[in-house]
Amino acid sequence: MRAIDALGIPTGVTAVIGGGGKTTLIRVLAKELCEKDRVIIVSTAKIWPPDWVQTLYTPGEKALAAHMLSHGVACVGDTCEKGKLTLDKTPLSMLLRHAAYVLVEADGSKGLPLKAHAAFEPVIPPETRRTILVLGLDGIGRPIREAAHRPVLYAGLLHTDTAHAVSPEDAAAVIELEGYGDMVFLNKAEGDAREAAAKQIAARLTRFAAMGSLYTRGEEICLLS
Repeated sequence: MRAIDALGIPTGVTAVIGGGGKTTLIRVLAKELCEKDRVIIVSTAKIWPPDWVQTLYTPGEKALAAHMLSHGVACVGDTCEKGKLTLDKTPLSMLLRHAAYVLVEADGSKGLPLKAHAAFEPVIPPETRRTILVLGLDGIGRPIREAAHRPVLYAGLLHTDTAHAVSPEDAAAVIELEGYGDMVFLNKAEGDAREAAAKQIAARLTRFAAMGSLYTRGEEICLLS
């Protein structure tokens, strides 16, 4: 099963938020979507320019149109601190004129598998039709201070301290309490223990349309529903 089918990716804007695995998921989605139509990748957070697709820095509409006609996929943004990339002045309405799908990395987690959100996060564009919350299963069983971005906020939601080891029940509780996203994607389910944790988390998430767990078996992409 393809990730775009399991996650029901619609045309228009899809935002990806949460913890570790957002960039990988966007790459998988983009490569699958390119088989159907044109795709543009952007970020309302700060990301490193991807090495697998060409980045267009604040392109004019004429340059964007020409690139999309010849290549069908691009990353679009403007430079910010430390050589990273963010969506600045380019309106999504322009991007949507030249791509059927716009994938937005709308959150930062400093590479950590779990995330609690500050008041200004995530930055989800109003045009978004689907928001996927990513959780890295490699954070389960680890202390909050090691596994979570914004650990004090994460611990506060659970009424505990940052030395507390995150259980599947804890991870599900934080997702439910924060209320972000309309789908949950449980990432890095390699091995029996993580797959069991994924099932425990999924069983406690009642308000989401669907959820999946991405893992690899050789070169095969597998989904746990």
